[in-house]
Amino acid sequence: MKPLVLRHLLFASLFMAGTASAYNDTISTQNTLIGATPAIQASLNYGSGVLVGDLDTGTTPRWLGFQPQYNGFGQSINTALSGTCLNGICTTGGTISDGNGHGTFTSSLITGGVPSAGLVGVAPASTLFSVQVLSASGSGYGSDLANGIVYATNKGAKVLNLSIGPNGTASQQALFYDSLAPAINYAASHNVTIVFAGGNASQMLAGGFNITGFSDKAISQMIFAGSTNANKLISTFSNTPGAGGFVSTTGKFYSYQNLWVMAQGENITAASNYSTPQYGYGYLATGSGTSFAAPQATGAIALLESRWPILATNGTAAQLLEVTTTDLGAKGVDATYGEGFINLTTASNPVGGLFVKAANGSNIALTSLTGSMITGGALGSLASVSKELANYTAFDSYTRNFTVNLSGLITTKPTTSSLAQSVTAPQVTSAKTKFTDGGSFAFSSAEPDAYITPYSSTATQSRNWAMSFSDGHGSVASSGYGFPVSASFGEALWGESDDPHTMPESFGALAGLAEGGNYVAYGTQLAGKNRIAVAWNQTAKEDLYTGSGIAQSSAISIGLSHELTQNWKAGITVSSLKEDNGLLGTASGSNSAINFGSQNDSRSISFSSVYSFSSDTEISFDASIAKTAAASYTGSIIAGTSDVYSRSFGVALTDHNRFQEHDKATLSLVAPLRVTSGSASLISGSVDANGNPVLDTQKVGLAPNGREMDLTANYQIPVQDNLYWDFTVQGRRDVENIEGLNDVTALVKMKFDY
Repeated sequence: MKPLVLRHLLFASLFMAGTASAYNDTISTQNTLIGATPAIQASLNYGSGVLVGDLDTGTTPRWLGFQPQYNGFGQSINTALSGTCLNGICTTGGTISDGNGHGTFTSSLITGGVPSAGLVGVAPASTLFSVQVLSASGSGYGSDLANGIVYATNKGAKVLNLSIGPNGTASQQALFYDSLAPAINYAASHNVTIVFAGGNASQMLAGGFNITGFSDKAISQMIFAGSTNANKLISTFSNTPGAGGFVSTTGKFYSYQNLWVMAQGENITAASNYSTPQYGYGYLATGSGTSFAAPQATGAIALLESRWPILATNGTAAQLLEVTTTDLGAKGVDATYGEGFINLTTASNPVGGLFVKAANGSNIALTSLTGSMITGGALGSLASVSKELANYTAFDSYTRNFTVNLSGLITTKPTTSSLAQSVTAPQVTSAKTKFTDGGSFAFSSAEPDAYITPYSSTATQSRNWAMSFSDGHGSVASSGYGFPVSASFGEALWGESDDPHTMPESFGALAGLAEGGNYVAYGTQLAGKNRIAVAWNQTAKEDLYTGSGIAQSSAISIGLSHELTQNWKAGITVSSLKEDNGLLGTASGSNSAINFGSQNDSRSISFSSVYSFSSDTEISFDASIAKTAAASYTGSIIAGTSDVYSRSFGVALTDHNRFQEHDKATLSLVAPLRVTSGSASLISGSVDANGNPVLDTQKVGLAPNGREMDLTANYQIPVQDNLYWDFTVQGRRDVENIEGLNDVTALVKMKFDY
């Protein structure tokens, strides 16, 4: 086999190291050029846990300052694994040494450091073992190098640094690389990355000849490093990738340009023993060559694999380093600079966009995760879910895990009180006609925006209307669009009258989540003092978010009321709510990464009562208990929910003719619908020891951190026929069930009642 020699080393000075021990990289300026700043090194674990094999002239650890440990990073040189592969025989153990100095130089650029002199390796906490494949004169045989590659692979190395190469003619150089194919194919099959020095002959790699015999996998895990000066201009001695390439065993062509990166190789200072013995240990030497660009690529690979073991598992570290370089020379990949200059800052950031895993294992691009869920009301702000999303795991195109903040995917509905909203609400026009048989007909209309749907920050787009009819025999029928169903259902349940009962706002809490669209209600008198009422209602089809699949809901309610005494009535109502892409008023797009599935079913039972102290004074009460059935979801980062329980209650005291005829005073206390128990199963992404994504589920409680309570006082005083002054004060605690969110609203208005 053709002999190989060192890529020539040009050294300019020697000097002794001192004894300081502080972290100092003042002379390792090449690290900063490739982005291996102290901050980046720290973020990439300093390369800890990655085993590097340096195939060279050997290593003298003591000259590198590796003993004792370097700044607490751990022992940088593994002497037990180090060995020699010379004359066709590989041996392990013994006292490792470097009779030349080149191997010590390259090793110190990768790991450890000399704190006293300001020398820091690119991956100072990585563990390196030396495999001597060259003699003290810096020469050797390709067969020894091939043996060394297999030896280092079997010892568990994940990155191999080969700051060596062939001499001879262009065709001989190509044949030399061809001869290494079996060993490198073997290493690549164990997901080892191989870094070669590009060469110092000022020519194209392998003289432009194509290299054969390598598997596709092996080629994807090789890097060649060229040299630049400190200004990132190619060194006069550096080889270039040229126009040649690898032809794989499957016949595919891979240009050298796509496997070529650049790093500073001129005037590099590192630890070595280029001197006579009387100077002792602890020397630093300054030299030039692609031999010293290659260790920087090796150290960069070690840093990246330390932070993301998946790169070693998949054998993709070389590709990552290549595609994240800084472009030099002609735009794009070229024959001089190849891919460009190593850039660890770019390599440390996500590549190809981020994605999260859905419950069905599919990938959801992070770019699609905007405004996915609008919550509020019964679920509050989903604070527990938001907390987990604030430190969520996402993956890039190299399956590297990154921590992202997805809490912004959950937004709360506007918290403006209905009292404040009524200031800008359009005028409601009403007309009522009474018939001689005691029946009546009423019609009301309003422009859109009069009522806000529970799923949208905008109102319905069609004109709102409502009408009701009573036959004078106890039957009441009504229908409408855009108006709340609660008033019509209350009239159907208790019976039509000139002064219908004032029910608290919690009345029909579950059915109230399906308002804003069409509704119908009917009630009639049964035998004795009983009434029955039914209602159906739905959200508006013109909802602002319909196009993106925001929740649509419908509800059915059936109620019975009974006159217990002349002054006391009681009722019971059962409601069923079906929500598409929503849960208890929280809504999300059907294609959103975070949603509560395509359908949720809830049931509630409500107890209500009205007691009249006199013809002018009454108190009304309502309480609801609801259950939402457990469900499983697929295309969401929420895998499902358990049974969810919620409840609401309200009480209202109404007094007529207290201070003057036809005045009316009302005091109400309402606790809107709030989840009391239940949990969601949130997909939790993590990685195993090999960096592979691991998906698990985490139970997250759905009960809000607050309990909304609304206290409202209202007084109406007549001015003249059909004209009233209306005074209202409302205080809300834990608005939308969000702890600490409080407000007080006062409103004075003139009211016309036609």
